[in-house]
Amino acid sequence: MIIGLGIDSGIGILISENKSDKKLLSALLSFSLFVPLLLLGVIWLGIIPFTGFINPEYFPVKVLNLAFLYNIFYYINYIFFNFIRWNGNAKKGALVNFISSTFGNILGVGILYFFDNGIEGFFTGLILGSLLGLVLNTFFVYSYLTLRIKEYKKEIIELLKLSIPFVPNYLANTTLNLSDRIVILSFLPPRELALYALTLKFAQIPNFFVSIIAKGLVPIIFQNHSNEKGKDLARKVYHYSHFSIIFIFLISWPLAEPFLNIFGGPEYVEAAYILPMVIVFSVINSAKLLNGFAYNIKRKTIQIFYNNLGLIVLNFTLSYGLGMLYGLNGIVFASLVSAIIGSITYTYFSEKIYSFNYNLKFVSLILGLVFLINLIILLM
Repeated sequence: MIIGLGIDSGIGILISENKSDKKLLSALLSFSLFVPLLLLGVIWLGIIPFTGFINPEYFPVKVLNLAFLYNIFYYINYIFFNFIRWNGNAKKGALVNFISSTFGNILGVGILYFFDNGIEGFFTGLILGSLLGLVLNTFFVYSYLTLRIKEYKKEIIELLKLSIPFVPNYLANTTLNLSDRIVILSFLPPRELALYALTLKFAQIPNFFVSIIAKGLVPIIFQNHSNEKGKDLARKVYHYSHFSIIFIFLISWPLAEPFLNIFGGPEYVEAAYILPMVIVFSVINSAKLLNGFAYNIKRKTIQIFYNNLGLIVLNFTLSYGLGMLYGLNGIVFASLVSAIIGSITYTYFSEKIYSFNYNLKFVSLILGLVFLINLIILLM
């Protein structure tokens, strides 16, 4: 996100609005390639003079070079995949990503095992896998590759204005995600952080599915946001995703203890109490991927940053206050409250900018019910 100046997020709406203008799409793709490659190159060159100070026993320079080379190929493939996805070919892009990453990991492990040359061999496999992905992705985008960027200075400036706010937003979102862990470390024993960290791992399971759904549906919604069909799809996705939170919460309760016992051991079973709450607030946060399209459509992406900035202050305040009273349970509940408030305000202000006619009262009722159930559990 930072290396690419947020262009991978900002480019989506411009592709959706200009699908028939192949020359413009070519300029957008070329520019989105140029920026991260230039920055990665500058960073790489900037680090080279300092490699003499690196202890080769801990971090060989060859590994550093392989890591940068892998990142370069990774970014190119990611940019190509992003472009393919927004052009309505998400299945093709996902298939190429799956083939290249699977091939790279298998080859890397194979080289590591048979040639016994450590992390260098693993990185070599990843690079070869990325090269395979690059060849396959290029097959889909080669007709869009061009050096004609100067002709579209106005559109490039618009792309930067739309994209750059995603950088501070990404940093704010990362801080928000780390805020509860910072509070835990400030006055609770390290064991509490270990319990919390394990529950967060389980929370990634539903988040993974939300991410997959978003990658497939969001480009379709953007391409059809101005017609009733697209708005109807956006409403269904928003309502169903939030309605499912109740079921996810109910299912996670009976599964919490056996899952933690199997994957963490008996010493982690006590975290079963907070696992459903952690899963729910994680899903609520992830569900933002499935709405809030107005910020992109109306070029108001900076407002996402302001929303997250307010949530950081709120989450730190609630986490310290409730953490002092209820320990780890209070901090997790504070994260849930912040997620609920953040979800409602995110959608509310999005609707003010460009309305999809979401039933915000219905979703607020669901989130309010989740809040009350967990409040009762906290006070028991």
